[in-house]
Amino acid sequence: MKRAILSWLSGALLLGVVSCSPQAFSMAVDMRQPSRSGLDLAGKSFAVVYLQNGDEKTGEFNANFANGFAEKLEDEYFGGHRKVALYSIAQQEGAKYASKDTLVNLVMDLNADVIFLVDMPAFGTQESEEVPFHVNVFAYDSMNRDEDKVYAYTGSNSVTAKDWETACNKAGYEAGNIFAPQWETERFSMIYYDTGGLWEKASIAAANFQWQEAIECWLELADTDNVQKRSCAEYNLALGCFMEGQYQLALEWLDRSDADMPVYVSKGLRSKIKERMK
Repeated sequence: MKRAILSWLSGALLLGVVSCSPQAFSMAVDMRQPSRSGLDLAGKSFAVVYLQNGDEKTGEFNANFANGFAEKLEDEYFGGHRKVALYSIAQQEGAKYASKDTLVNLVMDLNADVIFLVDMPAFGTQESEEVPFHVNVFAYDSMNRDEDKVYAYTGSNSVTAKDWETACNKAGYEAGNIFAPQWETERFSMIYYDTGGLWEKASIAAANFQWQEAIECWLELADTDNVQKRSCAEYNLALGCFMEGQYQLALEWLDRSDADMPVYVSKGLRSKIKERMK
């Protein structure tokens, strides 16, 4: 998620306007969507592997291109923290590096959910200081149960020969744009009681995207014999788990809430959870 815009909803949420009735506020949240590549990379670990063949020019290109590509992934998915492992492989004649078997083995060897393989580039005829290139990037997402295959992406551009390493790094960074997440605004409802204490603390934490802190509060609030309050806390726990990407756990909390006393916003949240689990 990216940001939230809050709007307060008046009125009781469950049983009409009575003293200490549960209320709700609506959050407009920019939610991360799959990238233009078609891959949903949120919550996954990556490794970028590039080929080397002993040629100085192509070697420097691939090393810097792969580094820029990894930096783009880190900026988009890890807040700029260095979380993407970078490896090189010496190219051997006849080896099929883009095959599914090779990439599956890399998943196991490198302990990464998603492998990106940067193939050897092909250079065009240099004109002035610009060097045209064509490069293939292959991707295998071991967490994608629906399409167990290798994805191939190809692109052509040019880099300046004057500052070769920097230009190649920039080309790799720009190539990573297709794997950047897209954003879509969605609305969510969160339940609260206007009694201060943990209810207020949880609401403030959630509004600031501090979901773990909010979840801790709701766990305490769910430990009660008051069925209505327990159901509301359980619904909020489902929302918090959803925001943390724990979709199965979110469904389990929503099931508990519905079993205790369904809230009218439950159906909408359930629909969003199931959509994300596809």
